[in-house]
Amino acid sequence: GLIAWQWQYKKTDSEIWTDGQPPAQLPSSVQYDIRLRVRDVDGENGLGVWSDWCVRTVGAAGNLPPVALFSVDPNIVSYRKATTITDKSFDPDNDPLDVYYWTVIKDGWNKVWEHWGGATTPPNIAAFGIGNYQISLQVHDNRGLWSDWYRQNVQVINHPPAAAFNMPAEVYRDTVITMDNLTPDPDEDGDSLAYLWYAKLNNSPYYYAG
Repeated sequence: GLIAWQWQYKKTDSEIWTDGQPPAQLPSSVQYDIRLRVRDVDGENGLGVWSDWCVRTVGAAGNLPPVALFSVDPNIVSYRKATTITDKSFDPDNDPLDVYYWTVIKDGWNKVWEHWGGATTPPNIAAFGIGNYQISLQVHDNRGLWSDWYRQNVQVINHPPAAAFNMPAEVYRDTVITMDNLTPDPDEDGDSLAYLWYAKLNNSPYYYAG
């Protein structure tokens, strides 16, 4: 859920944002920028992270630049799973978008995918392997204006397995101790596991492995 909404607005040619929702009626002869961000509850004390700003421009006639926008689900993904990227770009004047410029940069330097042309979205980011990716988009309308860049980060990881077992805390001397293996197999990525057990008596070195 969401816990906070932050609205701001300003005249487009102004440097100063005014806090709060804009008035219900704005003069149509003046161009205004309106922006909103929201905060979720998925953090400590019910306070999560803020979203990116969502900006809209209203008012004055003229060609307004398009807005590059997309979503990535999820942003942290197993190398054996998949991301879904959804394009949400738009033009405030409803002009058609004729050029999409995408780049996908791995680990800060390696350009693993690029596209210049019609509407499309990047392929599954997880397919490029373990690493940190920055996905960038800029769009162009058919009246000659480019949007600002919009970027999101994706982390592709190999989750480590989680070893777990139960055993009796106390037994008689000659009791056979049975281990109850609770390790998830396959692991979170879907990888199968190999096992290596160790045992020792008191503070002695490990004398059994298998």
